Amino acid sequence: MNPYLLEPAHVQHDEYLGTVAAEHDITIHGDDLYEVVGLDRDKWTILGIEFYDGTGPQHGSVDVYAIDREAHDVHSYDRLREIADVDGALPVTHFAVHGVRPEQISQRVFKRYKVQLRSASTADVQLRVEAQGDLQLD
Repeated sequence: MNPYLLEPAHVQHDEYLGTVAAEHDITIHGDDLYEVVGLDRDKWTILGIEFYDGTGPQHGSVDVYAIDREAHDVHSYDRLREIADVDGALPVTHFAVHGVRPEQISQRVFKRYKVQLRSASTADVQLRVEAQGDLQLD
């Protein structure tokens, strides 16, 4: 396999671009991400997670990007930064996770999960909120 850089999220027609934030739910003892995806926490450190969902035959997917701690002698945040500073990137393994849907991760693992999508044509422009409203869907 040829190494490649993990790029920002992309779909066929990038009409909306955005950011996401999430936090683990430690107050009610949410499920451990490593257990949910089946990855050994002592061997691997998850550095990225990717959710995909859409219409058609594909019914959602979860991918994780993790560094092999032993192979790269990573036992601290400082060591991660050192590798990134020297190499310009972190060497990770891409794992396709089977048997779990994207919403299961957010429901089981994260206390809070927020996605913000912006129209691609104005993604680099600040939006100033000057009014508020409500939409009621039945």
